[in-house]
Amino acid sequence: MLPLAACGGNDAEGGDGADQVKVVAQSLDAGSNGPFIAGTAKGFFEDEGVEVEVGFAEDPIPALVSGSAQVGIVELPYLAQAVDEGVGLAAFAGYRCVEPFYIAVSSDIKDASDLAGKNVFLDGLKGAPPVDLRLDLMKDAGWDLTDVDANLVQIPGDSAGPVEQFAEGQLDATIFYREEYAQIKEAGGQVIVTELRLWPNEVMVAERSFLEDNPELIEKFTTGMLNSTKWFKDLSNKDEFLDMATKQDYPTKDAKSDYESGPYLFCENLYLEPESANAQLETFEAPGDFTLDDLAVLDHLEAAQKSVGMDNNPPPPLEGTGLPE
Repeated sequence: MLPLAACGGNDAEGGDGADQVKVVAQSLDAGSNGPFIAGTAKGFFEDEGVEVEVGFAEDPIPALVSGSAQVGIVELPYLAQAVDEGVGLAAFAGYRCVEPFYIAVSSDIKDASDLAGKNVFLDGLKGAPPVDLRLDLMKDAGWDLTDVDANLVQIPGDSAGPVEQFAEGQLDATIFYREEYAQIKEAGGQVIVTELRLWPNEVMVAERSFLEDNPELIEKFTTGMLNSTKWFKDLSNKDEFLDMATKQDYPTKDAKSDYESGPYLFCENLYLEPESANAQLETFEAPGDFTLDDLAVLDHLEAAQKSVGMDNNPPPPLEGTGLPE
């Protein structure tokens, strides 16, 4: 693992003559970077003649534009925003393909009306597309806040996290992540929304010119990603994976928790197709009125999928909640 500053230049040749791909990701935890960790340690990239380095930045797009990285992990609506601003980027494969939505209420809240005047954290205010989506999911689950005067609060970045505030009784409803489920249960929370939505949580992105000039390299890199993602999703590899993450110095407060939040968010074929992608773009009101056809070049993905016996179809509908037993 490298800090982004260690990724210099746009040189596509690494050590021993291998083609080099420098990746910039946003999340530092091991679970979010599982395919890169496994691909490096198990030799899936080396098998394709590719050397992969991973750096991190809050916003990967400037690193792609400057040439300090060739591949970025970006949320699809942010890609749409960049393209709308004239940046010449395109998605070439999916990355994490599942978007989890979990919402809990405190033990003394029995129905939606009990949230009147109570503090609710949905990571924004009404009118913001992600908040409106969560309100719709609550409504679908029988917790309609349309006529309830709940207090939608925002939490500054330097404050205690929402789940911690929920446990302390400062919030009566909150979103949470899978790795926080134990804290929710310990606080007596009732989980009212458990939605796993198949759509591009993130996509792999590169400059269009790089994709056009390096089709074989992108196909080899994607093939390595397919093989490493398949290995990562095999839960029998958990202990070996955690050892890899430790040896590669991935920062994590809780490697076990990070791992458990990782594999179920990936689809092993890294699929990226119009129906789910366009639904996400519409839901989040992404700028530019783009569709996936405007934002992606999928030839390299489809060729790589074919080479390992996969296709670009989404998996069957997800079953269960995705929460640990």
